[in-house]
Amino acid sequence: HQYSHFSFDEFVYDLTNALSTSESRPERAAEKSIRQLLNPDNSVMEDIKRRFRSEAHQRILLPFLCLLDALLISGILLSGELGRRYNKRKMVIAAGSILFTHLIIMGLLHGSVRFSALLWIAHGLVAFGIFGSFWYLSKDILIYLKRDKTILKKRLVWGARP
Repeated sequence: HQYSHFSFDEFVYDLTNALSTSESRPERAAEKSIRQLLNPDNSVMEDIKRRFRSEAHQRILLPFLCLLDALLISGILLSGELGRRYNKRKMVIAAGSILFTHLIIMGLLHGSVRFSALLWIAHGLVAFGIFGSFWYLSKDILIYLKRDKTILKKRLVWGARP
């Protein structure tokens, strides 16, 4: 059998020359906080500042977009006739409306890199959608409460017919 042995008492290696700090890579937008994205350094190019701003607004709008999704789905599923035949159609309409909403909002946010006014349009559409959905749901619920107080209870049970 062949036995190899490698031992040493001390080995000093200077890492300052091996790892030069002058070659630092730029931070990506995903690695920065919202505050850093909205207030970038002055040394950053203007195009990258606009991309950072778009990323920050996307992070701000995403929770509200999830709320809008839930309100749209509930508004679509609770409206109109109930029954198995109608539920499939409503689910397809709800999924399509959510997909359409996300495509429009994300398109506006990505377009805001060139045109900053699109940011405010995206914020306005999300706010309008949330308030409009609240208004539609409250109107729908109040109509049914006035007509018959038991219909609301029946509508909240999955698959119950009024």
